Amino acid sequence: MRRGGSAVRPVGTDGSDFSYRMTVDDKYRRAAHARMHLRRFVAIQTAFVLFKALWSTLMTLNGEPLEMTTVCACIFGGASVLVGTLALKTGASPHLLKLYLLLTGTSISLSLLPIISGRFFAEWSDEWQKSSKENRNKVILVSLEAVQEAIGILVQLLSVSKALSLSNSIARKK
Repeated sequence: MRRGGSAVRPVGTDGSDFSYRMTVDDKYRRAAHARMHLRRFVAIQTAFVLFKALWSTLMTLNGEPLEMTTVCACIFGGASVLVGTLALKTGASPHLLKLYLLLTGTSISLSLLPIISGRFFAEWSDEWQKSSKENRNKVILVSLEAVQEAIGILVQLLSVSKALSLSNSIARKK
């Protein structure tokens, strides 16, 4: 606040005291940045896990066989989202971050199994060779499922990267 008519600036507010001001250490700045990004990736991962579970349910109701690897990937993905959220709420506990990394890694491995085994390509090529309109719809569904799996794996890999970054930035120096 200014006092009546005084044009003199109070001492220390013109920026000349910059060398005495407290700054945030770079370690804590990196941790806050990694925590913010991990929070975003956990939210995106939540959306993909829910979408994957919904997709699997709809495909099962449509007469497709239920894939146990997909069910297990959804379970581990959901558990990793819960642990990741809990880790972020409790100040990024190193033990919870390690559990999050383990669960997310398991979910990624289970999501990769159908792609590595060639199940998507085999289904796609079988349905492509048949020429009915119903089979073309099946090709589109299999293609969408493969794209959804690939995007989900990418999001999980990015969240693992950010969790590792956060874990490294909060680790104690020995």
